[in-house]
Amino acid sequence: MISYGTSTTNYSDSNNAYATTLLNQCALVEFTTNRILKETNFYIQGINNQVAIDFENNTITTTNTTGNISLYPETPTSRWAILLPNEDSVTVTVNAVGYNEIDITIPPVHKNDFLHGENAVSFELTAMEADDPLTIEAAPFTNGYISVINPLQGMKYSKNNGEKIPIESDIEIHLEQFDVVQFYGNGTDYSGTKIVSGINMSLYGNIMSLVDEENFATITTMEGASFAGLFAGNTCGFEASGLLLPATTLSENCYSGMFAGCSGMSDTPVELPALTLAPGCYSNMFEGCDMIPAAPHLPATELVDRCYASMFSGCGTIERVTCLATTINGTDCTTDWLNGVKPAGTFTKAKGASCWTWGSDGIPYGWEVNEY
Repeated sequence: MISYGTSTTNYSDSNNAYATTLLNQCALVEFTTNRILKETNFYIQGINNQVAIDFENNTITTTNTTGNISLYPETPTSRWAILLPNEDSVTVTVNAVGYNEIDITIPPVHKNDFLHGENAVSFELTAMEADDPLTIEAAPFTNGYISVINPLQGMKYSKNNGEKIPIESDIEIHLEQFDVVQFYGNGTDYSGTKIVSGINMSLYGNIMSLVDEENFATITTMEGASFAGLFAGNTCGFEASGLLLPATTLSENCYSGMFAGCSGMSDTPVELPALTLAPGCYSNMFEGCDMIPAAPHLPATELVDRCYASMFSGCGTIERVTCLATTINGTDCTTDWLNGVKPAGTFTKAKGASCWTWGSDGIPYGWEVNEY
């Protein structure tokens, strides 16, 4: 949603009452100018904070170039305004890049002659509910099956918001277009379980509904949980832009190979919010997913043993990576992590980070490097 206003002073203060339901959500938003700004910065104003966009560090050096920033929801529906430098006249395009965790439905908007604090363009970001369980929704014109193989004891499903049904053995669930299946559980180690789709689908909701069917909306630590290989090998078309992986503290190999070989996957979560990694946590997670255009936002600053090993190996369409690591000391932590990606792309690193090398174990040769 886009709207126009004359000031940004009418935002009411928030007491962060929604902190437990927003759970580390993030939206990636692109900003494109039609020429160089007279000043290097413009600003995104929210209820409680203001974020500067520094085009000098985002390589906005010629016309028709783009910078991006990650915005986090301040309330379930938060409004943000664009404030440009004083006495500058420029056309700005706002484009929501819809990966994960915030459902952005705004189209691009064009507006000339912005003034600082006046005639600002504002837009809304609607946060995903963290109390939505892990969900598969059948795509339009779909008729087929979802299979659950080797279900963990205690796993359940419901179809179209019906009653929860225990999954006690391998099962096929028939779906037609727009049918919805929600998954629940009360276990931790799903590394032997597979959810296999025979249809095109959307994958969204909170993965933690498999860990605690009642209290999953507030869980932010893995505590031994593992979803290794859970969706691996799915070749039907699907997007996971609404999948919420809210844990900020991980366990060993917890997401290893989770989507490996998913050749029909077209979108990833916009962010993997964990700040405390564990050995092998994201290893091979998206290996062979050769339709995804960008990596999730990776905010962790310290990389540990094997944490990103082969994470995007064989992802031949990836052309955008943002990784904020500043300490890369873990054994094999980035081995082959970007092997086989596009020959040209954009790598955004933490400001001042000097820890990166060139090549498939670091920043791919031929890629442009920006600072976050």
